[in-house]
Amino acid sequence: MSPEAAVVSGVSGTSSFPLDFSAGLSAAQQRPATNTGSGANTNSNTSNGTPNSATGTTQQPVNSSSILADLASIQNPNLASGQSSGSVLGAYTNDSSLFAAPQTQQSQLLTQIANTAKKRFGDAQTQISATYKQASDNITAVVNQWISVKASINNAMAGVTQGQTSITNANNTLLDMRGIVSNAAQAPVSNAKAFDSDLASINQQADRLGPALNLVGSINPVDWTPNQVQYRNNLGTGVTTLNGGYIGSTYRIMASDGTVWVPDTQANTLTHYSELQGVPQKVTVTDGTNTAQIPETASYQNGIQLVSYDPNTQAIKLQITINPADPPTTVTGTLQQTGIGLMPAWFYGGLTTTAGRQQAFQAINEAQARLSLGGTAVQVAANVTATDQKNADNALNALNAKSADAQGTQLKALQDLQTKYTQQVQAMQNNLNQLSSQQQNYIDAFASQISDD
Repeated sequence: MSPEAAVVSGVSGTSSFPLDFSAGLSAAQQRPATNTGSGANTNSNTSNGTPNSATGTTQQPVNSSSILADLASIQNPNLASGQSSGSVLGAYTNDSSLFAAPQTQQSQLLTQIANTAKKRFGDAQTQISATYKQASDNITAVVNQWISVKASINNAMAGVTQGQTSITNANNTLLDMRGIVSNAAQAPVSNAKAFDSDLASINQQADRLGPALNLVGSINPVDWTPNQVQYRNNLGTGVTTLNGGYIGSTYRIMASDGTVWVPDTQANTLTHYSELQGVPQKVTVTDGTNTAQIPETASYQNGIQLVSYDPNTQAIKLQITINPADPPTTVTGTLQQTGIGLMPAWFYGGLTTTAGRQQAFQAINEAQARLSLGGTAVQVAANVTATDQKNADNALNALNAKSADAQGTQLKALQDLQTKYTQQVQAMQNNLNQLSSQQQNYIDAFASQISDD
């Protein structure tokens, strides 16, 4: 490349312009050399001038050191005044050395470009991360809501599972009660006690869960309404209601005088109350000269005897003994029952007669049939909860997929940003390398010109 038509390549593009080396020289350098006063000429060439091949004019000899300095100022005019460059590529140093400047400037420019690109990369990376974090936080909030819904569904499913277990245990107990009735012919008293114990076990299975989860018990004590289990099934106001049943067996006797006799199915006793949810009645007992009032409660074992019962009208007549020293009290009223229909052993004559034992067998058969119906209700609840759980799982899976997509988008954006950053820095470096190479060609050509002069 000729020094008269040097080309300089910039970072943002390539601009070409002819460089007139004399254009950057000072007026003193362009006029003829003079004697210094000591008789010595500053230039060893004493001719009147050298013809310029390009213009046909005569150029006087000049000082080579001054030309090198002015060349540096042509490459960066600010160097002549000692100022820093305002170029977007960065600041030049005040070094006016022609041969040291290109490498120093290139290193500083590349460092500044890299730092600027690094900062922009960091800012863009922060923005990408912030965008992903916002999306991730939104997804997480919805996920947490669905987790709460699913926890509610899982609790209901636990109630279903416990209900199924209670039904299985109750059915096994009914099978055991068959054997008890069969053996009652040889030992009616002990087997009647075992019969009542098994009946209490069935009632315990029915009520072993609290009302929040119980699908086989926890009935209303007044009107015997079955229990219901409710839970959320979505993020809105959706609620699922599971209708429970009762696998236990309870009863009460509405006496003709308006009072009521209510059993304690765990203690195996029958207590007299003023009314439903009323106060327990008391009876006065005498022991010699001492008297006391005790609750009017009869034991299943020796305090209740069935006189008559009409299954059509549910009319019932009993003899109740509170104090063995006193004669029994006759109670008439209406028998009310709920559940699987089993009554205590006293209802079957204490299992002392064949007829009583036959009635007990028949009652067990009916109880098993009713227990199966209770199992059907629990199975319906199992199907409903399974559907709600599947819906919740689908919603959570969709959110997890959405979260994964958002994370994948973030990673791709960061990778694209890294690639763009690397390419930009590499492009800047390549441009600077090209500039440096052209500067060196320019220096070599001008040095050759000086040498020829």
